[in-house]
Amino acid sequence: MEDKLIQVAKANLDNARKEKDNTQTVRLWLNQISPDNYQKKEGELRVLLFGDRKCKDEEGFEDQDKEFVIDDAK
Repeated sequence: MEDKLIQVAKANLDNARKEKDNTQTVRLWLNQISPDNYQKKEGELRVLLFGDRKCKDEEGFEDQDKEFVIDDAK
């Protein structure tokens, strides 16, 4: 039982560190945006936040919501 708690704690700590790293990266990139590099930074942020997902209006959009499930339990 104690080993399982330690494993869960380590997993939670790793997730928290990853989220903190992502937050810091987003803030850094937002601070670097200028009129000259807006398109580039927009693309970088989009990949970080959404991966390779496309909007409905974009070329290459497919029905991507098959894997998206809303959890009503909360």
